[in-house]
Amino acid sequence: MVAPPDTLASRLETGAVGLDAAVEVGVGVALALDALHRTGAASGALCPQTVRLDGDVPTLAVVDVDGDGTALACPKVYLAPELQAGGWPDSRSDLFALGGLVHEMATGRRPFEQTEGADLAAAMRAGRFTRLDQHDPMAPPSLSRIVAICLAPDPDDRWQSARDFGRELGAAGAFDEPAPERLEDDSRASPATLYGVNGLVAGIVVSGAWRAFG
Repeated sequence: MVAPPDTLASRLETGAVGLDAAVEVGVGVALALDALHRTGAASGALCPQTVRLDGDVPTLAVVDVDGDGTALACPKVYLAPELQAGGWPDSRSDLFALGGLVHEMATGRRPFEQTEGADLAAAMRAGRFTRLDQHDPMAPPSLSRIVAICLAPDPDDRWQSARDFGRELGAAGAFDEPAPERLEDDSRASPATLYGVNGLVAGIVVSGAWRAFG
């Protein structure tokens, strides 16, 4: 099945986007998730198929519905083990998915080699995955560590907020103006705009100059 042209999935069909692009987009998604989580909601459906990149307007959108308002299902490799066991999504399950996305954007490979079934579930419960710097020896160990925390099997061992994850991820990247500064001040207006479907929060549109995908 061919991915829609405006999604991260379509960009990943040709392989990794590179470390700097992975970090920058990862920080953008973290900003979006932070705004969503502050409303008390969680996505529960974060994967390449539900991250939309608009080529005409410099925006990045995190969505969990399709154009008809129908919920989109993500491959199980992006779903935290507690979700696969029937649990409810929260900020930590979203960060599990985001860690996997950053890993895949940076390396072109998924941290869990299994794709579904009992083997995948067992690997997730055991925290048995390939670290980012094992897939790409040129990746900074700090970046690999930050992503690995996202993928911990126990939600309590992961980053507890998208804000903290985004700050650390941005610090591991190379920006002219460090992205972590955008996560420091709670009094600033969020660059994210929430939108809804049938009264429910369905996603976030984040304005910004995503030069890696421009």
